Amino acid sequence: MRRLLFVGLLLLVAGWAVAQPRADTSTRDALEDEIARYESLREARNADISRIEAELGETASVLQARIRDRDYISSQIADLRVQRAALQDEIAQLELDLAATAEEIDVILGNLDALMNRISALLVNLYTQGNSRYAQALSQATSYHDFQVRSHYLSLLTEQDVNLVNDLNVTRQQLLEAQERQREQLAAQSAAEEQLRLNEAELVAQQDSLAVVIADLESTQAGQQAQQQALLQAQNEIEGAITSLSGRLQSEIARLQEEERRLQREAAQAFLEERERQSLLQQAEDTRERITTLTEPMLPTTSDYGWPLASATIASRYGTDNNSYLALRAPTANAAVTAIEGGVVQAVVLVSANDGFLVSIQHGPDLVVSYTNLQPPVVETGQRVSKGQLLGYLGGGTLVSPDILKLWVTVGNAFVDPQRQLGF
Repeated sequence: MRRLLFVGLLLLVAGWAVAQPRADTSTRDALEDEIARYESLREARNADISRIEAELGETASVLQARIRDRDYISSQIADLRVQRAALQDEIAQLELDLAATAEEIDVILGNLDALMNRISALLVNLYTQGNSRYAQALSQATSYHDFQVRSHYLSLLTEQDVNLVNDLNVTRQQLLEAQERQREQLAAQSAAEEQLRLNEAELVAQQDSLAVVIADLESTQAGQQAQQQALLQAQNEIEGAITSLSGRLQSEIARLQEEERRLQREAAQAFLEERERQSLLQQAEDTRERITTLTEPMLPTTSDYGWPLASATIASRYGTDNNSYLALRAPTANAAVTAIEGGVVQAVVLVSANDGFLVSIQHGPDLVVSYTNLQPPVVETGQRVSKGQLLGYLGGGTLVSPDILKLWVTVGNAFVDPQRQLGF
């Protein structure tokens, strides 16, 4: 009876151990899925932050350009106001000069008219009384030469009278012409002052328009800075969540390791039938495979095929969660991806924004290997590649971690396990 109870207890423990790895796998997968989700969120936030930084740079550049335009216009307005003030001073002085010239002309014209009247009267009197005087002067000549001299000087007196009147008229005409030139100069200066006023008004309007644009740009910049701050805060929260989940994952790995050791001890110590002992040993081996999946680097291949990533680990095996690919994790993000063997590129396709680019290479008559989550590849369709040749870099998908490579292998039209087919 006691033996039966002991065997029943062992069977109960074995049943619990069989069920436990499934729960462990579920916990691990849930943690990995949660980490992948937060990593995707982190990538999305990084893209948003980069976009906002680019927009802030563009806004700042445009804002500085508009401020320079405003300051340049302000300097032009200041220069125009200085020129206009100087021109107004010149116009005021010209108006004073014109008034003084007009007053001077009026005085001179009055004097000229009075002088001409007096000269006219004097000439009339002279010519009236001068005939007898001239005749007497000529009659007193003692020789022909003396007559010529007296006659010449009498004619000079008459010519001087006429020249005096002509000079007075010339002086008046010169004063009138000077006055007209002053008026023309005043009109030109007034027109120039009006043009400066119009130019100043136009620049002031441009300055007001630039002030509105600058205010709008400053408001946009403030909004972008607030958005950037919010994104940075969200990014910090995501980083904290990833750190926390990574710690929980490491704790889960440690717990699985302890579970493996416990199961191995129970398998070594329990006096069970061969079938029960093999069951416990199998459970320990399964746990070891899960630990290897999370931590162990890839071993060299047992075939001639090369690894597509250097120093990679297995992130997810073929058939896990019904997937049809082998997921490899590179030691760093955006790692180089190389061809496992020589062949011909059959396709270079952007699968989606979530999964990045796909490169399919036919490595044999029925063997096609596809590499996904690539950035824009460096090979083209129809190109022949050699073993180890660079195909591209990881990080092309937004919802796939930038250190994950998904490897798909088809033989004929059927997906097969990449590890078994390629001898990994």
